[in-house]
Amino acid sequence: MATRDRSEMFRQKRDTLRTHKRGPRTATELRDFKVDKNLLAPHSDDEGSLMDARAFSVPPVWVTLVDDMNRDISVIKIRISELNERAGKALLPGFGDDDDDQEELIAQTGEEVSQLFKDCEKRLKDLGRSKVEGSADEVRKNIERRVAQQLQDLGIEFRRGRQQYLAKQKGQKVVDYQPDLSFNEGPATSSGGAGFFDDEESAGGGDPRCDPRFDAKQTLELVLAEERTKERDAQITKVSESVVELAEIFKEIQVLVIDQGTVLDRIDYNIEQAADRVGNAVVELNKANEYQKKSRTMLCIYLLLLLCGFMVIVLILKKTALGS
Repeated sequence: MATRDRSEMFRQKRDTLRTHKRGPRTATELRDFKVDKNLLAPHSDDEGSLMDARAFSVPPVWVTLVDDMNRDISVIKIRISELNERAGKALLPGFGDDDDDQEELIAQTGEEVSQLFKDCEKRLKDLGRSKVEGSADEVRKNIERRVAQQLQDLGIEFRRGRQQYLAKQKGQKVVDYQPDLSFNEGPATSSGGAGFFDDEESAGGGDPRCDPRFDAKQTLELVLAEERTKERDAQITKVSESVVELAEIFKEIQVLVIDQGTVLDRIDYNIEQAADRVGNAVVELNKANEYQKKSRTMLCIYLLLLLCGFMVIVLILKKTALGS
């Protein structure tokens, strides 16, 4: 059979490889090599590669939700600070255009904060519905309670700031028109001074406060009706604000009730677990008593007691025999 010798070619290739061999890797090359190794880890059977792949795995969904809520809470804190600062500037005296711009910025910031609260509350509900097993479930519950408490505190701060701003803004408003009910200060006329109650003919258009289409009685009734309407509007506004405050209070109470229900559920669960453990302990004690009764030590004790009793009987019989 014909053969070919390739040994010489092998030696040449080996020597060529030795001459082109690179030196030790640098720190940057080693880091790039580790990254490439982690990228290829899912397709490798090496145990170390699998460990590296697990180290760079995607976090659970609830962890992503927690990160998003923490980011939203940070943004809410910043926006509330900006809102309070802008509200303070808006309450200062200034020009009309600047006031309008400040009002628009405050409204936009308030809407943004409200939307952030809604998004964070939605993520909090998603976090409560997520299913986690093991010790991570307790961590998730603790994070859920912490985030709920932070949202509640920020919501109270946000509502308090808005209410204070609205109250101060209403206090600064100036009514453009106030009906003049001073009946004795009308301009005098040649007929002895036509007052507020003068008729259309007697006033003759001399008093600008009187509408020529109405007489004095109708004008007074109109003014009183406007005053009653303003009072009713103010009362309705107060009632609506009270309703909103009550709704917020009930919402906070609902959160507290949910937290209390969660605490009660945990207490019931702990009591049930304690009862089960006590029952298991009673069973173990009964088994221990049975094992103790059946042990060789107890048998030896019983045997020694029997022997002691037998020896006492023998001694009594011996003494009796010697005495007779």
